[in-house]
Amino acid sequence: MNSLIHEATVLISILILLLIFAKIISKKVEDEIEISDIEENKKYILIKDENSKLYRVQAIKNFGDVKKGDIGGFIEKEENLSHVGNCWIYDNAKVYENGSVYGDAKIKDNAEVFGEANILENSVIKDYAKVYGSAEIKGNAEIKDKAIVFENAQVYGEAKIYGNASIYGNAKVYANAVVSMKAEVFDNAIVATNSKIFGFAKISQNARVENRKIGANIVS
Repeated sequence: MNSLIHEATVLISILILLLIFAKIISKKVEDEIEISDIEENKKYILIKDENSKLYRVQAIKNFGDVKKGDIGGFIEKEENLSHVGNCWIYDNAKVYENGSVYGDAKIKDNAEVFGEANILENSVIKDYAKVYGSAEIKGNAEIKDKAIVFENAQVYGEAKIYGNASIYGNAKVYANAVVSMKAEVFDNAIVATNSKIFGFAKISQNARVENRKIGANIVS
């Protein structure tokens, strides 16, 4: 009788151990699946750079014109560069603080995006251009050379900002407008359809400029 009780006790102990082991294995498999799912949804990893407080990005899959293994530019945190879409930071470009890049946008060369700036859709920021404050760039807009866009300014559509141009305040530049050289657009000014602002022109206050070329005037 005692022998049967002993055998039963041993069997129960073995069953309990098997159940515990099965739970451990199941949890491990679930964790591995979860990690795999997370990695599958990511397109890059962060690489510490000894010469910077920022991280380099490295692609872990092919997307757009980026190949798996490509080393990109710099970010401070993953919130700076979306894992969705083909957006990417190239070369030595930097996105930091709460600057963010989404969609298929591209940040290239030595360009910088910071503050609360948002770069969206198919827009391109390149060369030594800077976008910061709460500025927003979207559509197919292009900011290049040493141009700067900041405060609450918006640039979108097919607009191009280059040279040493500055867009700031609550200004908007859109459609196929071009602002270049040392021109400035600021306050609540709007520059739109077929307009070309260049030279030392200043467009300010509540001015609205369309279908015009302005190279030296102050329009307000």
